[in-house]
Amino acid sequence: MVSGVEDPEVVEKALEIGAYGYIIKPFRISEVIINVSSALRRQRLEMESRMHREKLEQMVENRTVKLQEALDGIIQVMANIVESRDPYTAGHQRRVAELTCVIAQKLEYPEDRIKGIRMAGTIHDLIKTFLSFDQAKSSETPPTRVPSRGESGAELPKRKRSPFRTTLS
Repeated sequence: MVSGVEDPEVVEKALEIGAYGYIIKPFRISEVIINVSSALRRQRLEMESRMHREKLEQMVENRTVKLQEALDGIIQVMANIVESRDPYTAGHQRRVAELTCVIAQKLEYPEDRIKGIRMAGTIHDLIKTFLSFDQAKSSETPPTRVPSRGESGAELPKRKRSPFRTTLS
């Protein structure tokens, strides 16, 4: 910007609204050349920064998709393990997941919360893998003491908080 006004407040305002430089009249040609050169360099650096930021955002998005696919695969493997342990209830976890998601949608829960509910529903019988077949199929009250493998399995969710909120609070 070229101006005859030599006021620091005007200069500051001009730079705030996007001017790359401020030249006060009368000016020297060398001063103009330096300011134009600096403005072009700043513009190039801003473009490079924007392109780099967009590239990083794309990398984050790609990796997030891959991590989500891996998590979905792990959840499915866990569900398959539970179903293989108790074939009489095959499909039960899937149906629970579907039903709870329908309810969550009717309650207008956010999509990320519904996704967490789907995962929890899909593996909600995971503890069965730590019980003996007789304990898992028993119609009596659940065992008061879960074997030590079950105890360590029950502690896993407490060690690392899930990124998905699944509680009603």
